[in-house]
Amino acid sequence: MFVPMMSGAGGGAWQKVSEADFAGVAAVDVTNLSAGYDYLFALRGVLGSAVGTYAGRVSIDNGASFLSAAQYKIDNAAAATAWTFGDMAAAAGVKASHDIVLYDPAAEARDAMGIALSGAPDATGGNTQRVVGLMVDAPGGGVNGFRFYPSAGTITGRLVIFRRKV
Repeated sequence: MFVPMMSGAGGGAWQKVSEADFAGVAAVDVTNLSAGYDYLFALRGVLGSAVGTYAGRVSIDNGASFLSAAQYKIDNAAAATAWTFGDMAAAAGVKASHDIVLYDPAAEARDAMGIALSGAPDATGGNTQRVVGLMVDAPGGGVNGFRFYPSAGTITGRLVIFRRKV
């Protein structure tokens, strides 16, 4: 499992706070993100039931809703309605892994930023690896929730959550 250790990007060591398997779900939601911590969401063995893309959104109301307006940016591109991390294939046994880091998301009154490292199959059975910078304009409050979901069908896999004191 990759756990990024970046100089100057945070204060303490990564600590595992939660781990869970999920099967046949339309989304994986994480809520109660606290200010003063960086978060790492390690998604492992993620298998989609359809062809599409993996995506993510954030919440400023602890998961009651997830921001869906065109306010997400990846690598400074034009704003989109979600972050996309990589392709998903419906072929049996073709699994993906994603490491998504949000830097102290609940601290800022407006923006959240992070990085995603993804290794995922593409729709033709090939493979894609991506490292992308993430930014979201979250007006009205700090980010305290995160949703990972497929653009089509359902997903099965494992989520391990780490955090470290900033």
